[in-house]
Amino acid sequence: MALDIKNIEIELYWKRETYFLAFIVLAFTGYVAVFTAKDVVNKNKLLLLITGLVVVFSSGWYFLNRGSKLWQIYWEKHVDLLEDYNIGPLHKSVMLKTN
Repeated sequence: MALDIKNIEIELYWKRETYFLAFIVLAFTGYVAVFTAKDVVNKNKLLLLITGLVVVFSSGWYFLNRGSKLWQIYWEKHVDLLEDYNIGPLHKSVMLKTN
């Protein structure tokens, strides 16, 4: 069950990651569109607003990565604790190359 929850957390991470990436790409596209447009009123203010949105989305993306990493570590440690009891040290075994 802990392994399933860990996998669900990773799946949810990638979904959230995709949303942030989509918002940043959309904002970048809007920035390029406004920057190359000829007849935009208050062009500098609009570019500043879009840049602010990119900073907010990028900051959110950064904190999402940090928080998701903590949850991933938590569930990996949880799985490590339960692994020996249930299936043995499957993920803790290391094969060494001998000559």
